[in-house]
Amino acid sequence: MSTFLEHPVVAEALKRLEAGLSPTLTYHSVEHTRDVIKEVIALALEDSLTERDVELLAVAAAWHDIGFLYAREANEPLAVEALSTYLASYDRYSADEIALLKRMILDTALVRHEGVPVQVSTTRLSPYLLDADLANFGRPDFLEKGELQRLETNSDKASFRRETLLLLTKHSWLSPAAQRKWTDTKQQNISHLKGLLANTR
Repeated sequence: MSTFLEHPVVAEALKRLEAGLSPTLTYHSVEHTRDVIKEVIALALEDSLTERDVELLAVAAAWHDIGFLYAREANEPLAVEALSTYLASYDRYSADEIALLKRMILDTALVRHEGVPVQVSTTRLSPYLLDADLANFGRPDFLEKGELQRLETNSDKASFRRETLLLLTKHSWLSPAAQRKWTDTKQQNISHLKGLLANTR
């Protein structure tokens, strides 16, 4: 993984995030981006994706939250614009690959579907990025990461937990690797969250 962290396009994104992100972004920090890079590479390797696909996923993961440097809402198009500008003088990627990178980043946006916020995959690689972006849903640090997000959004604890429970119950892992790795732990997190909500009534 260190090879991809040192990749110039990935390193550029991390440098910008380290220098420019607001400290009030307790969840969408540079640590979150590093975490998404690590998880997306692990998922891709587990499912035996090509080295080129793993590289594209690492780049998309590195840039997917760059838009937070400029705005908290609707930041995905801003990330795409920043990446497009940077890659204009970088000849490693084809037009089709750049379009794929941009589409993957746009897919990380949460959109409302039947009242529930969801991410929608529209490319062959997006499932890996989307699963990595929400990896904490299926990990033991789920509550810890959720608290960081609650603080970032300045949300009431009970209402935040209710919204999170709705999101988790409607969420599905999109990649085979994530389904294998995180299905059981996500169900445990759902049960734990239900317990917490029951105790606050």
